[in-house]
Amino acid sequence: MSIKYATPLHLEFKSSKLFSFYVCTVFLITLFCIYLLPLNPGLKSGLLIISSVACVYAYKSHNNIKSVIWQDNNYWCLHYAKEMLTAELTDSSFANSWLVILHFKTDTGSRCSRLICYDSLDKDVFRQLKVRLKVERLTQSSRAKMRL
Repeated sequence: MSIKYATPLHLEFKSSKLFSFYVCTVFLITLFCIYLLPLNPGLKSGLLIISSVACVYAYKSHNNIKSVIWQDNNYWCLHYAKEMLTAELTDSSFANSWLVILHFKTDTGSRCSRLICYDSLDKDVFRQLKVRLKVERLTQSSRAKMRL
């Protein structure tokens, strides 16, 4: 028997200091590694430019999805700056006590992801998200076992 929730879960994202810290740390480690490489200065500067662009892209693409609404039957509404897509959560999503990674397959057939650090949501909303993910996974796996 599947547990139904009375209300959809609204996730309004705010800026995450933890994610910014991770991106900056990876960028600084990359800079240090490039510095240590035995290459000529032209190649090093090229690698620095590529690393900088990748860092900026990672930071900006992280904030593409502005908010998410989890509705019944594993349907999600993804709100971007200018559009809204309907999506379904895939099995490759991940959750632990401080991080949730949601992988979606949209109604257009494309795939997208959202990394959610614990500081990018209200504490209670983050806890509700983790609990619902655990419960829904249990109900989905029990349904799969019953089909066999």
